[in-house]
Amino acid sequence: MASQAAAVDIAEGIKDKIASFDLSEEDYTLERSYADWDLELKDMDGFELSDDEKLRVDVVIHTTQQEAELATRGTVQFNVPLDVAIRRKFGRDKQDETTGRIAVEYIDQLMLFTQEMHLELTKLRMVSEEELRGIWQSTTLLANPVRQHLRELRQFTSIIRILFRADVALG
Repeated sequence: MASQAAAVDIAEGIKDKIASFDLSEEDYTLERSYADWDLELKDMDGFELSDDEKLRVDVVIHTTQQEAELATRGTVQFNVPLDVAIRRKFGRDKQDETTGRIAVEYIDQLMLFTQEMHLELTKLRMVSEEELRGIWQSTTLLANPVRQHLRELRQFTSIIRILFRADVALG
């Protein structure tokens, strides 16, 4: 019997891979969590950071869209979506005093970081199933950035969705 759910195992593998990526931003907090991401991105609960937080990258098992089907007589195929959320709260010192908008160069840096992350996650299609603990299916950029968060929270938020397949024995 497996020691943890396939989705948890894959999320841990992705977190470990992200930690090894060579990206333009090096100082960030990386965590696997069960954040309350909202697919519609309209409800901001779970997204807002406090003012003193630095750049965060969260690997989150998407709990509402996991599908499973019988693959063979003895195997169930789980389709496991994971979200990689990139967030940074901006202080007032990063805002234009007149307009209140965040200076574009700070957003540009995080756009590049998100693009680099997306490309590295897409390259995972070439990594072995054993190393990833699942089989890469696709990588999709869901939001980059969430404009509502920039306006209302002074926060950059981007979300990358990765879909994996895990074949789990029935017996």
